[in-house]
Amino acid sequence: MTEGIERTAPDFLRFLSMEENNLLVSVANNRDEFGALARVEGLYSAAMNYQSIRNNDVVLFQFLTFIHYQFPFSLACQMRCHLSEAFGAARAAIDAALNAAYIIHDRAAQVAYAKREKPFDNFARYLGNLISHGKLLPHPLMAPLIKQQKEISTFAVHADIGTFVHRVNRPSRTIRSS
Repeated sequence: MTEGIERTAPDFLRFLSMEENNLLVSVANNRDEFGALARVEGLYSAAMNYQSIRNNDVVLFQFLTFIHYQFPFSLACQMRCHLSEAFGAARAAIDAALNAAYIIHDRAAQVAYAKREKPFDNFARYLGNLISHGKLLPHPLMAPLIKQQKEISTFAVHADIGTFVHRVNRPSRTIRSS
């Protein structure tokens, strides 16, 4: 985190310096997480490298590629204290995973996905309606993903104070106005 509040808008080089500082502090403070990150990267690498893809599997491979991109992007944003962007990337990855799960369940649905037809024209609402009407989702892991997506959406798409207040070191004493 940067110390305190910048009193003037930083020029571009100062901004880059602050970004680099946030990244280096995050790397130093989160060394244990890099082992877990390496394991996840290994799983992606095994799934994505040297694959022969059939025509009807291209959309699923594209989802996997998109999800993979969002994973390190989200982590890099988080390490630079850009929580809104990190949550936005995570939200996009979850959306791709939900779409992929639906298409895996109903392979013919990829045509509707490509044309942005039902249910993909408003997919989040469609899934919400399935849940509210007590219908089964196409995959059991979709429910926790939907819940997670809703929880992070507050931070991913709004300029609420919670998305950036973590960067400010608050003074330990209370300042009273006259």
